[in-house]
Amino acid sequence: MKKILLSVVVALLCAGMVNAEKIYLSYTEGKNYTGAPMGIGTGDNMWIDMAIKIPGSTIKAMAGAKITGVNGSCTSIADIETVHAWLRTDLEGENLAEHELVPTQLNNLKKGINKLTFDTPWEIPADFEGDLYIGFGYKYVSGNARGLAASTTPIPGAFYLKRADGKWYDFSYKGSACIEAVVEGDNLPNVNVQLSRVDFPEHYVMSRGEYTSKLYIHNFGLNNLLSADIAVKMGNEEPITQRMAFDVLPGAMKTFAVTINPTIAQAGIADVEVTITPNDRQADVDMANNTQMGNVIVATHDYPRRVLSEEFTTESCGNCPEVTAMINESLELPEYKDVIMVCHHSGYKTDFLTNAWATTYLSLFGGGTFAPGLAADRAQREPDEIVFFPEQKEMFIDWWNERLAAPAFVSVDIAVKSWNPETRELTVAVSGEKCLDSIAQNPSITVWVTQDNIAAQGQANGGKDYKHNHVCKYIQSDNHWGEPLTFENEQYSYECTFTLEEDYVLEDMHAVAFVSENGTGYKKHQVCNANSLSLSNLASVASVVTDKEVVSTEYYTLTGQRVIEPEDGLYICKQIYADGSSAAVKRIIRK
Repeated sequence: MKKILLSVVVALLCAGMVNAEKIYLSYTEGKNYTGAPMGIGTGDNMWIDMAIKIPGSTIKAMAGAKITGVNGSCTSIADIETVHAWLRTDLEGENLAEHELVPTQLNNLKKGINKLTFDTPWEIPADFEGDLYIGFGYKYVSGNARGLAASTTPIPGAFYLKRADGKWYDFSYKGSACIEAVVEGDNLPNVNVQLSRVDFPEHYVMSRGEYTSKLYIHNFGLNNLLSADIAVKMGNEEPITQRMAFDVLPGAMKTFAVTINPTIAQAGIADVEVTITPNDRQADVDMANNTQMGNVIVATHDYPRRVLSEEFTTESCGNCPEVTAMINESLELPEYKDVIMVCHHSGYKTDFLTNAWATTYLSLFGGGTFAPGLAADRAQREPDEIVFFPEQKEMFIDWWNERLAAPAFVSVDIAVKSWNPETRELTVAVSGEKCLDSIAQNPSITVWVTQDNIAAQGQANGGKDYKHNHVCKYIQSDNHWGEPLTFENEQYSYECTFTLEEDYVLEDMHAVAFVSENGTGYKKHQVCNANSLSLSNLASVASVVTDKEVVSTEYYTLTGQRVIEPEDGLYICKQIYADGSSAAVKRIIRK
């Protein structure tokens, strides 16, 4: 039932020691990991290779030096006939340098790091152009080749894989290949820093103020990198620069978070540029690799977020009760009051609570299924991973925290419009507004009714008193991914009616509504925002029909000052109803 989460053997290659005559070019972090192997093909007498790409400007800055060999990591040495290392200017090009090793008792291949020295070192020419690919791989006799290693840190250009089908694949979004090139020379650069990757947040919210990026910095020079100026430029505003102190060893990588308070005041899409400039007695010999570009969606404000967390579970799943207990225990904590839990009975066989949409939602797995499985907002926790195996509490706690911190640009208000206990008809009204022109691809609205305290019929490892909670019992239509949502003046409203079964227990039921995208593919259903409403208060009333009349509307600034004639801008809108009740939401006024 437990999913093999990663398709790469996870093992990092140590960055190595650097002295006055050597530099090691690598994207890995100097640590060792183990993990699930990657199925990269089966066959006989196949070559399997991996490679990394070093920018041409970095190579050219070391002109006159020689690349003498490559160190590569093997996680398995079974059925390996030959190992080789090479340098190329193109993945399918001719070798600039190479070495081939046929394992013997005197010169054996080992599990872990293998150091291969080129037959003839390659001297870096002063006029070198293009990029340099550094490769390591092997030819295996037969079977399923799973012997190469990679880290779990994705770096652009850091992981190319030639599988048994003879084709190259860019897996840099999964990790970094455990390869390092050995560069030797008398005039190697003292200062050569590369900004290899920047994680740009997708949004910047003006009302929040702060914007934090994560930087991945490699040191390809002989000196320790002790401090640098980090400049962040957003849109047409002046760069915001701050000096940071750190210690990045030669041949190593470190990550750093940089937070700024942007001055940009215009909503929309803005370019973001991050540049690192080392503070050293000598200048960086290659500033061409010190800048990364991205873009950000700028919004004036956001709305309170509630996270939709979906669990996949069945009575056939013996691991589920333990994980469910951890989830329920966490939901009792006040910091997770805004997590909405919903259970689908699918993922590992079926049971008496399995329904059609539970089977449809298995496509969120993107492949094989398993239980227990957990998702939050249908967002990608790892590349290509929406549903994951919550083996430890920290896994879903960390993911909940990340999703709770994500800004929401559409509000979701949910209410009971009518309830007739005679016909058991329940009408739910959902409304809200957006503060971005585009919140999702094909925005859709989904409404569920869930039920707690359902007695199990035969839960594996559940015990005789086991109860199912958060069970998704009803959906508003056959469109399991939601109904199309339309906006008018940035606002929307939606209603749907359910007919509850004879055995309904209102005290145990909730209405859940959420706005999501409805694109093509399992990665295109991310939830924009959600809300839920307990139906327990309906149990004590004969019937409910709510169609409140708005008798007056008041506008206030975000600091609480009453505005009689609001101009264009963002306000708190307070609506007062005929029964004396009121509701307040943030609203954009456009005249």
